[in-house]
Amino acid sequence: MLKKPFYIFLIHVILYSAFIQNHYIQAQNQDTIRIPSDISYGVYSGIGPGFHSGGFSKFQGIPSCCPIYDATSALGSSIGLLFKKRLNTGSYLSVRTGFNGMGADFTAEQMQYVNNNGNIINATLTHTLETSLALVSGLLSYGVNVKDISIDAGYWFGIPISATFYQKETVFPGTFINGSRIRNEISGSIPEVPSVIHGIQAGIHYSLPLNNQGTLFLSPELTVLQTFGSFSGTLGWNTIQLRGGISILWNDITIQLPPPLPPPPPPPIKITPKPIPPLTVSLKVSGYINNQLQPLSALKVEEIVHYETQPLLPYIFFDEMQSSLPSRYKQLNTYQAQAFSEQELVPLQTIERYYHTINLAGKKLKDNPELSIELRGCASGSGNEKNNKEIGRQRSETIASYLKNIWNIPSHRIRISTREIPDNPSNNTYPEGQAENRRVELILSDPSLFETIVLNDTIRAITPSKVIIEPKLVSGPSIRQWRTSILTESGQNQFDSNGIFQLESILEWKPDYATLPRTKDSLIFRFNVIDSLSRSMSAYWNIPYDYISARISRNTLQKGTKQLKTYSLILFDFDKAYLDPRNAKLLSNIMKEIPEDATISIVGATDIFGNEDRNRQLAQERANTVGNTIGFKTTSIKGIPGYKKYPNDVPEGRFYNRTVEITVETGGN
Repeated sequence: MLKKPFYIFLIHVILYSAFIQNHYIQAQNQDTIRIPSDISYGVYSGIGPGFHSGGFSKFQGIPSCCPIYDATSALGSSIGLLFKKRLNTGSYLSVRTGFNGMGADFTAEQMQYVNNNGNIINATLTHTLETSLALVSGLLSYGVNVKDISIDAGYWFGIPISATFYQKETVFPGTFINGSRIRNEISGSIPEVPSVIHGIQAGIHYSLPLNNQGTLFLSPELTVLQTFGSFSGTLGWNTIQLRGGISILWNDITIQLPPPLPPPPPPPIKITPKPIPPLTVSLKVSGYINNQLQPLSALKVEEIVHYETQPLLPYIFFDEMQSSLPSRYKQLNTYQAQAFSEQELVPLQTIERYYHTINLAGKKLKDNPELSIELRGCASGSGNEKNNKEIGRQRSETIASYLKNIWNIPSHRIRISTREIPDNPSNNTYPEGQAENRRVELILSDPSLFETIVLNDTIRAITPSKVIIEPKLVSGPSIRQWRTSILTESGQNQFDSNGIFQLESILEWKPDYATLPRTKDSLIFRFNVIDSLSRSMSAYWNIPYDYISARISRNTLQKGTKQLKTYSLILFDFDKAYLDPRNAKLLSNIMKEIPEDATISIVGATDIFGNEDRNRQLAQERANTVGNTIGFKTTSIKGIPGYKKYPNDVPEGRFYNRTVEITVETGGN
């Protein structure tokens, strides 16, 4: 129904394009400036299939025996005017108005008994509904440009100007009761057509220029339209229209003539050049040494690591009939646990470090995902805790909850077990022994990871800590650019400063330990200048770089030419003097560090509780056990009962007092 207007539209477009092409031919041949307009307008046309939903049997008030019409498709077309407003280089608004044709023919068949020359037969009953819809439509859309392709979408509406139908029902073979093969043959206007039909339309377009001036564009396009609501009452009849077409857009341009050429420059003035002075530079480097600034002759870095090895006692002790952690144990929140490091314990005393045992275990489990842990909860074996496994279980669950909630250790890596009394118990006839038995033992799947901790305290010194660099232009014309740099002989860049024209006469460098090399090297200071005549000149200052590192045990004491190093890593259970596998391994590691020319003294110790004679005997037995294992150059082996290096009023201190100290002496005559 729109074919004739469409052809007329194409003829006008061709004639109009030819006129525009001829009108701007002179502008093409001139040296002009073209400024495109933000507004474009033109025409469009399209044709394509429309897909109509079925699911209804008849129009309201129109007789029909059809059970239900199926969905169908039909060819539709559109033609109209369009307007585009460019918002920026990548987006635009578009308005379209025009005519749309989107009718469709619906059919349905059913089997029915009819009269055929006096015989009742099963015949095919065909229902036909032919519709025609013509609308005046409008579209407001927003689009984006990607090079020559544009994509837009927006609100569409249509106002019906013609909505008609023709329906009939035919039967074959046979006839209806009235003797005819056709019944319910009706035509007219489609009832209950809404005054406005709403929808949403999207499209994709490709822009092709039609002339050299960039004013006329041909745009093949593909659009899809989805209508909402129904074309007739509440029937649920709507459509999806797919259209392929073209649009032609006109974009006006503003033509400006270029500004006139500037007048020619005046002839150059001849100037007799002056003699060019030579380019000469110098460099001075100084450093603060003993608070005095003096020429720098060397840079020295000292890195001294003081380390300390402390044995770990994998026990957490509890108060009588209590399962909550005593306040002396350090509990962290989740944020503190994430930032926790063993090196935080460096300034603490031995017992204060011990109160972080549960955090040290959490750190080991977090850093080693393959590790698991057994929490063995124990009761004291006396009083209310006699034959009481439940209190041991509750104490283990307290530790497990802390590891899971604070250290994020999964449950499957934690195993809980209980004992009525520890496998290696202290004497529970004394209150001190009972306190030592009220504990949770932390047993890692790899016990070697929880035997000792090594704490490092690193001291670094750089001499001098601040360096003054004084570059100078001795003679020459003005500076075009300059650069001052510091490199090691091995090629590592330590400092770089540069500029143009104005020279910085004093520069400050604070050596950074993170970038300095860890071996002996040389430092090369370089000052380079390029003058206004493109001449280059450099000055250098070279110094040696010395790196000194040392690792010193905190348990080492220097006495003149003698060096005394003390080991206190071996801890014994209550009333025990034998070396268990853990202590045997620690002693083996200590023996590997003892030089062949060293002399050794050994002191065994006990806590202050219990029978004094038994403690004296036990201290000597512990010293003998270690002395017999070491064997060579042992000058002194003795026992000291009632050791008081650590507090004896808490279980942790008593366990640390049950030790053997090994003193290794080297040097001297």
